[in-house]
Amino acid sequence: MTVASEGERPLSDSAGTGATGSTTRRVFLRSAGALGALALADVACAPSATPLSPPGSAPPAAPAATAQAGWEREWAELTTAAKSEGKVVVNWIHNQLSPRKAFDTFEAQFPGISVEVTEFASGSLYNPKVLQEQQAGIFTWDLTLSGVPFGVALRDARALDPIRPYVFRPDVMDDKAWRNGYEAGYIEKEKKWGYAFLEELGGNQWYLNTDLVGPAEIQKATDLLDPKWRGKMIFSDPRQGATFTVATAVRLALGEDAMKRLFVEQQPVYSRDDRSIAEGMARGTYAIGLGASVSQFLKDFQAEGLGKNIKRVISPDLLFGSLGSIAGVLHTPPHPAALKLLLNWMLT
Repeated sequence: MTVASEGERPLSDSAGTGATGSTTRRVFLRSAGALGALALADVACAPSATPLSPPGSAPPAAPAATAQAGWEREWAELTTAAKSEGKVVVNWIHNQLSPRKAFDTFEAQFPGISVEVTEFASGSLYNPKVLQEQQAGIFTWDLTLSGVPFGVALRDARALDPIRPYVFRPDVMDDKAWRNGYEAGYIEKEKKWGYAFLEELGGNQWYLNTDLVGPAEIQKATDLLDPKWRGKMIFSDPRQGATFTVATAVRLALGEDAMKRLFVEQQPVYSRDDRSIAEGMARGTYAIGLGASVSQFLKDFQAEGLGKNIKRVISPDLLFGSLGSIAGVLHTPPHPAALKLLLNWMLT
């Protein structure tokens, strides 16, 4: 398997639920090469030190029990504070997954706390908005879940607060729960700004209009290099993530020359609007497409009777692993208690 992004990424060891395209550590280990699910389950928290007892006094309680009492007390107090805030506001930037079902579960477990989610197809759309608001003294979001480049951009623009102080549950910080251990999730040098909690197995981003592409014509990524497809492909802007990741996988798996041939010499059209990519595919303007959210927009056109023969394909020679999402705390979160509660719940 070709790894499309640098650095190894931890995965939660909890059994997860989600959409095809991501995998938990447990599913990853059991079904290497299969597309898995986003790991979001129930909770637990961080140990505290046990003080020494004076000479002659009764022996202290077992350290495990003391630690458990400490985090349980903090968890109960946090839950009360979070309910007084009433909500937590989350920004989600992702290709095809959505955390909505997981957050519905959170709301059911913590009645009185709502999770407001805004979804952006790309950080290139979200980042300017949040930066503009913060510069105006407006702080809307508590938590952002985004790809690595966009999280780094927010950090560099000082739009994030350190996330490490918000994590305290012992089951979250348990090295056994994460591939390569808990600390591996802090992928930047300072080990505090964002936590990589989701990994994907990819290679399934190609869309084919089978009215224009025969079912046997595209079996692997190298088939896209056939001159017959020159000018007949439409891809999302590489700066939006999906094309960048696939291009990296092509480079690592097939070499620099193949990447240049596919993304330059084949003369694909590039768009920053995944809806326009879906429309170009649905109306038969392009035979092959690549984009983060194409499938979402295709549903709208297919409801109108267009694009019924568009299929998404997996390139067996281009499976890759990548960091699917980084959790980051927005600067001056408006609902800090609810944020802390949700974040620790989510990372279990």
